Amino acid sequence: MNHKLLSSGVALLLLSTQYACTDTNQIQTTNYAYDLSFNDLASTWDEGMPLGNSIIGALIWEKGNKLRMSLDRVDLWDLRDSPITSDPDFSFKYVQEQVRKKDYKPVQDKFDAPYEELPAPSKIPGAALEFNVDALGNVKQNRLHLKEAVNEVEWENGTRMLSFVHAEQPVGWFIFENLTDSLPMNLIPPVYQKQADDKGDQSSVSGLSLGRLGYEQGTLNTDGNKIVFDQKGWDDFTYQVAVKWKQEGNKLIGVWSITSSLVDEKASQLVEDALQRDIYADFNSHNDWWKNFWSKSEISIPDSVIEKQYYNEIYKLGSTARENSYPISLQAVWTADNGQLPP
Repeated sequence: MNHKLLSSGVALLLLSTQYACTDTNQIQTTNYAYDLSFNDLASTWDEGMPLGNSIIGALIWEKGNKLRMSLDRVDLWDLRDSPITSDPDFSFKYVQEQVRKKDYKPVQDKFDAPYEELPAPSKIPGAALEFNVDALGNVKQNRLHLKEAVNEVEWENGTRMLSFVHAEQPVGWFIFENLTDSLPMNLIPPVYQKQADDKGDQSSVSGLSLGRLGYEQGTLNTDGNKIVFDQKGWDDFTYQVAVKWKQEGNKLIGVWSITSSLVDEKASQLVEDALQRDIYADFNSHNDWWKNFWSKSEISIPDSVIEKQYYNEIYKLGSTARENSYPISLQAVWTADNGQLPP
């Protein structure tokens, strides 16, 4: 037996095993021609980097020198009864008849005007996470890796943030690497309590005050490295937002979740369970789902701009649709984060 050959083979096996183990403890991304890539963070919520899994979603952008993650869940709705839906004329047949008569104003009076007068039914926002990144300096790169559904932000000082919403679990992850100091963060709930200085409402499109819903402001509880927000909605509807994090050397690792009273799960427990699984284990299963998703098909279009747009839209489909989830609504899992009722 050639012991030198055997020793070399064992060494190679150990080396490959070592690298395999190392790889499972990394969030590895690939640069793809159709990725969204910028040299700064978006300054408005509707231009933020979208992450989602059809149940929960996040938009990553910048607000007041803070990196903001707008957190959402698909079943956060105020479903109070509306006189619109109880109207016997609430049908496409009635609309069709009015069009034939060339008299559309009754349709607007019946079905458009109430949207300006009534705050609900309506989608409602979840909450937001904010990180004070002012001390990190300028952003070097902000990239949405379509293949892995990961948002990567790198600053000029070497700090890097990676974030993803798990493809199959109702949790979202973030990790800041190469930190030189602590990174202040907060969970920011929507302001549902009507404010004394609320300005007159504009319209259902430009945004109506959340205070019109008549909710009492929810409770925000901080316990060490965990924050939980509980909000009561219309009737017996409630929802919960939770975030928990840990510091590992120069890394800040955290996980968030949102649950509603329509499911048995509680966000507070989901983040505990997720931290036990670890971010890298969750990324591996998340990445497997997206690998399978992208393997289903591919196209080639002569116009590169249209081809890029196609893959961007397919990414959004993967972020908002699942076999056993809700139909995709107007804003899906990326509800407006502007302090107003969504349009």
